Amino acid sequence: MLGFCLGAASLPGRRIALAIRRGWVGTSVGYGAGVIWIHELFALAGALAPVFLLLATGFALGRLKLISEAGNDSLDHLLYWVALPAQLLWILGREDVRAGFDLRCLAAAAAAFALGLLVAWRLTRGVAPARRGSLVNGVGRANGAFVGMPVIVLVAEAFPAEGAELRRAYAVLFACMVPLFNLGAVLAFRLAHTGQRPAWRDLAKAAQDIARNPIILASVTGIALALFVPGGLAHPAAYAKPLVQALELIALAAIPLALIATGSRIDPALLGHDRRALGWVTIAKLGLMPALACGLGLALGLSHAALTAATVLMACPVAMASVPMARMLGGDARLMAMIITATTALSPLTLFLWLVLLRALS
Repeated sequence: MLGFCLGAASLPGRRIALAIRRGWVGTSVGYGAGVIWIHELFALAGALAPVFLLLATGFALGRLKLISEAGNDSLDHLLYWVALPAQLLWILGREDVRAGFDLRCLAAAAAAFALGLLVAWRLTRGVAPARRGSLVNGVGRANGAFVGMPVIVLVAEAFPAEGAELRRAYAVLFACMVPLFNLGAVLAFRLAHTGQRPAWRDLAKAAQDIARNPIILASVTGIALALFVPGGLAHPAAYAKPLVQALELIALAAIPLALIATGSRIDPALLGHDRRALGWVTIAKLGLMPALACGLGLALGLSHAALTAATVLMACPVAMASVPMARMLGGDARLMAMIITATTALSPLTLFLWLVLLRALS
């Protein structure tokens, strides 16, 4: 500081004024960057706050028995068959996919998923088959519909400059990853019991389920609309407006319903068991899997929107459908429910941290 003052004293008057002005400019730029960063932090917190509040609302409703187990099953069916497909169709049908979807985004997410499953499979050698299948699924399968989609929609609204690209990237990516998630789940559960031999009948059944999956069918329909009638749902013909408005209302209901349904299934009583395995799987699911997707996305040179889509998808908690699948395919359903509870309860915090990191990388 003393050296700076002595040097400044030796400058002619105009150079002193220039140095001072430059100092003020540097300070103001730094201050402005700080203000922008704080604003983005608040925007991210604002986008995630409804996610946390609706999860908490669902949890409270479940604890108060205002949503029964049967009611939860009915709500899951409504979301799976109607509301979430409507949400995907609404998002994609308003876009112009001809603007492009970066296949490297899919490559990053798919590679992260495959690597995660392989590493988890390797590390669980010697574990009982039922537990092994559930542990591997706990690392890989993501709740991209009930948690990821609401997060993406809210973040897109908070940052409208890249909102359209982010929604489009996530919707197409999720549509492509659903079959991989289901195939990976079947393989993990079945191979845990059969060694290295694929159960072809189970794989054929999984292929049939994928072909009938309403989320995939809605995604294909939405992508077709975006290709051949770009923006068709954003500017519908007069005769189609009532139908499009009804679709919009159902799509808007999907986000709160999905989060409330997810929150209502959180059971803290499950967290007191098998804490070591639960801790490692939770760290892998919420930390290592998105780190893999993010690292691969950076290496592939993804745009910020595509990088966010891939990272958020892999940072989602474990899908709720893993519990009934564990029951059907010989997994440990109780352990699966424990993993879902832990990852879902922590996901608002970890998703916020990942979004902060992604904004820093933009």
